Formats: sequence, structure tokens, C-alpha cells
Amino acid sequence: MRKLLKKIDGLLIVFALVWLFVAFVEASPLAESGGALLFTLIFWVSVIQGSVAAAAASDLIKARWVGSVRRQLISVYPLLLFTALLFLLLVPFVDSYPWVGRGGFWFSKGSFVLRNFLVLFVTYLAARRFAISAQRDDEKRHFHATLYLFAFVVSQSLIAFDWVMSLAHPWYSTLFGAYFFIEALYCGFAVSGVLYIFLYRR
Repeated sequence: MRKLLKKIDGLLIVFALVWLFVAFVEASPLAESGGALLFTLIFWVSVIQGSVAAAAASDLIKARWVGSVRRQLISVYPLLLFTALLFLLLVPFVDSYPWVGRGGFWFSKGSFVLRNFLVLFVTYLAARRFAISAQRDDEKRHFHATLYLFAFVVSQSLIAFDWVMSLAHPWYSTLFGAYFFIEALYCGFAVSGVLYIFLYRR
């Protein structure tokens, strides 16, 4: 019972801190420099998600060349929660999108923030579950790797469509999401190559 109360207290503290963080973001003039923040966040989300995706994909196809750095690739998954919280810094910048005020649920500021935050958070949860299974060498690690890759594709596609493509509304491309998740996977392979050089160059 005491453990449960401690967990509830911890969650309440986290929610209070997140609420204060969002209140600070709403009151700060970040909309003026939101473009630089958007570009930086897209880059790091791609690198972090791609690193875990490279580990998950190599685990599914039993690739040995990534296996030697798999633990290091998976170890970045807690940063996915951090990027989900950093996304809230973009809340004031949403007003700069050309589709704001067009009406409808999808074209509302609240819907934009909610769907993107939830997808980033679900991707973090999927990465965490895969990381735990991979560390324990669980039989279900392939299943969790598949779940993460699905969440990864959805997350990167939504980033492409919502964060980038909608800046040029009403221009659209059905392949834009695929470009993004393939590029993020390539980022993960690049990180694995750099890690391999630094860890095993001797």
C-alpha cells in the first residue's frame, strides 16, 4: 500500500511540474524563434527514434553487425520522453501555421498539440517496452520490436505531415512521411556506425 501511495505521489508531482512547464511555455515569447526550435527538435527526434529503430530492425532480421552496439542504441530511449516534453515548447509557435483558424477538429491548436504529444509519448512507451525485453533477452522481444517499429513509422509520418508539410498548406505529398521515417532509420544506422568506430576501432 505504501508503494502505491509513493507512486501516486510521484505521479502527482510529475503532473504538477508538467502543468507548470506548460504554463511557462504559454506565457513565454517563443513563437518568434519557433522555427529554429522546430528544426532542432525534428533533427533530434529523428536521431533518437532512428537509433532505437535500427536496433529493433536488426533484432527482427537477426543482423549481427548491429548487435555489438545494440545496447548503446537502445540506451537512448529515455530521451524520447524528454523530446515529448520539449514538443510542448512549440505550443506558442502553432499560431504561425497557415491552417490555424480554418475550423474543424483536425485544424485546431488543441488537436495538433494533443495528437502529436500522445504519439511521441506512445512511441516512448513502445521503446521502453522493447528495451526491457531486449535487456532480458525475452521471447517477446521480437513482438515488442515490431510494435516499436509501427509506432516509429506513425510518429515520423505525423511529424512529416503535421510539423513540416503543413507549413506549406495546402501543398501535400503522400510520400513525405515515408521520406521522414526512412531518413530517421538511416540516422540510426549512421549512429551505429559512429558507435562501432569509437568502441571497436582498436
